[in-house]
This record gives sequence, C-alpha cells and structure tokens, in this order.
Amino acid sequence: MNRFALMLLCLISVGISSSVLAQQQNTNINTGGTTVHSRVNPPEGFIRTPLPSFSYQAYLQSLAIKNADAKVMRFDGNEKKFECYSAVLDVELLDKDLMHGEHYIQLLRANYLFNHSKYDMISFHYDDNRSLSYAQWADGYRYVWQDSLYVLDSIAIPNSSEVSFIKYMNEIYENSTAIGLSHDTELLEVSKLSIGDVLVQPEDLDHKGHAVLVLDMVVNPETGEKLYLFAQGYMPAQNMHILHNPYEPEISPWFRVQEDALYVATPQWTFRKKHVRRFKINANASNLLESLEDLVEGD
Repeated sequence: MNRFALMLLCLISVGISSSVLAQQQNTNINTGGTTVHSRVNPPEGFIRTPLPSFSYQAYLQSLAIKNADAKVMRFDGNEKKFECYSAVLDVELLDKDLMHGEHYIQLLRANYLFNHSKYDMISFHYDDNRSLSYAQWADGYRYVWQDSLYVLDSIAIPNSSEVSFIKYMNEIYENSTAIGLSHDTELLEVSKLSIGDVLVQPEDLDHKGHAVLVLDMVVNPETGEKLYLFAQGYMPAQNMHILHNPYEPEISPWFRVQEDALYVATPQWTFRKKHVRRFKINANASNLLESLEDLVEGD
C-alpha cells in the first residue's frame, strides 16, 4: 500500500472513530442501541411515558436504527454532505429520487396500519386535493380522466397483497408532496404536540416544501416540560434520519419547543407555528389507539 493510500485510510478511520466517539461522549446516545427507544436516552430529569405496546407511538419508538457509524446515503449512492443527524433509521430507500420528508411520514403511518389490516384508515391526499385510500386501491379503484375531471373507477383486479400495497405507496409518492400532506393534516396547538405529529410546510411560489416527524417525546415529571425527537428525509431522496440539536447540544438529539414559540428551528429547516400539525382523521395517537382496541382485545 503506498503512502497516499495509507494516509487516506487513516483519515477515513479517524473520521469514523471521531463520529462514534462524539456519540459515545453524548450520554443521550447509546451507540449499542438498535431501536429509537434503546439508541436515544432521555436527558437527565426526563422520562418516557409508558405506552401500550400496540400503539402507533410505541411502533415509532421501536423502529430499527442502523449502526452508530452509519451515514445518511442518497438514492444515487452518494453520502449526504450536511451531517445534521444523530442516527440513521433502517427504513428502505428507493433507488430513485422519489422519497422525501413527507413520504417517509406517509410510509411509516401506512406500514403500521397495513400490519394491522386497517386498510380503510390508510388514505392520503394528492396535491390537487384528491384522496385515495388503500381500501379503494385494493378493491381495484383508480383515478381516470373523464369529462374534464378525475373520477374513481373500478378498472383493476382487486388485490390487497403486499406488492399491491407497495404500488399504492408509489402512487402516493408520485402525486403527493408536502402540499398533499398539508391536506391530510390540521393545525395543532404547540402545547398538544406529541409522538406521530408533524411539522409541515407546503410548497408555494416562494418556498420549497418540507416535513419533519415527531418521532419520540420525553417529559420532566416535576415540571411537565416536554422534549421532542425529530426525524426527516430530505432532498434529494436519502435515508430517514434523527436530527441532532445544534442549538442545545447538552440535550441533543432532543429539541425543546416552547408553547409560545412562533418558530420551530431544525438544522435544515425553520418551521412556523402554523406548520405544527396533526393528521385529521384517525391518524393521531389517540384515534389510532381507539381504533385498534378491538383488534388488540381479540389477540
């Protein structure tokens, strides 16, 4: 091995070691943890509130995390240039520039409901405000252009398989951006922000759109203060990742969101108060819990 190659190998090794060392020195990160719950510790004085094991919040906490030295990779095989993350979620990334922040949010919600066979609760809006549920898709319904407008028509063979579900999600990705996700959600008081809620800025003439998921939450039992864990995909399409907090490194990757805040700042995006949102129908934590009570009782 020549001297240049040896120096390069050393630099790469030092870079990886430094990244892992930084995580090891952060007591809020357990580098050996393999899920959101086990990788990210609550800061001193904060605890996770116990959750029913079948809940959507618990599902998000149980999501798999890649090794501590994993890097966020883009769909084209290149590494994300801006290292703004504390961990990389082990969620499939397509080999095309299709899955952005809002699409990961849609996928995680849909996966959870699909695994519980709640097909009628899997429903998303296109940017033009049309909606399509997986139950409709599985029954063979597709949008067709008829008399100068789109209408749903039963033109496909009914199919509720996993392959059909993947095709449905691709249909949503191709027709929905943060605009579509904003149609699915409604304004939420910051004080009510919880696991599974979202920060969504729809695209307009002046801004590109983006969305971030509230992946986890901890609370201080003495003061009632809450801290939040944010996860995002980004553009171009790349691995979903847990954001680190550059503003308060001592609590990173947790974020503090003041109830009277006008803005919520993350490393790559600053959201306004009006971008704090929750799914309108059967998508927030409490509704998902209620809708699955009969399913769990029957297990």
